[in-house]
Amino acid sequence: MTSLTLLAGGHAPPNDAACRVYVRAYLRDDEMETLFDHWNLRMSHARTLEADPRGCLEEHGLSGLQVGEGARRIARRIAQHLAGLPALSADQVIWKIALKEALEADLDERRRSLTLVMLRAAIAADFARLGLAYDVDAEPPAGGGHH
Repeated sequence: MTSLTLLAGGHAPPNDAACRVYVRAYLRDDEMETLFDHWNLRMSHARTLEADPRGCLEEHGLSGLQVGEGARRIARRIAQHLAGLPALSADQVIWKIALKEALEADLDERRRSLTLVMLRAAIAADFARLGLAYDVDAEPPAGGGHH
């Protein structure tokens, strides 16, 4: 079990490998685009797998629907991470808006998680921080999901 003291107190200094990861994270300026690409790939995989819900992936012992849900869970975590990053420019907000619009069109995903709520709040905060107008109460388009 991880010690809560270590988490709160930070007694273990980072090693060189950890510092390299932190330096890369600090220097990246394409994180929003990269996260969007990762999200898009995982959702594409999910939809492909869900298209044959009874399809069995014998090597994994699960159906296509189950593995597709796993891909959706990863996509959801990526979207939540993207929502949590403050946009530093209007161009960066575009990645969040594209993701928000994709989730608005996916009724099943809207029922399954609060990711869309998080994205709307994040976009509104980004727009306010950047001094732009945004209608946070806009209704998502009607329609069904993709699976």
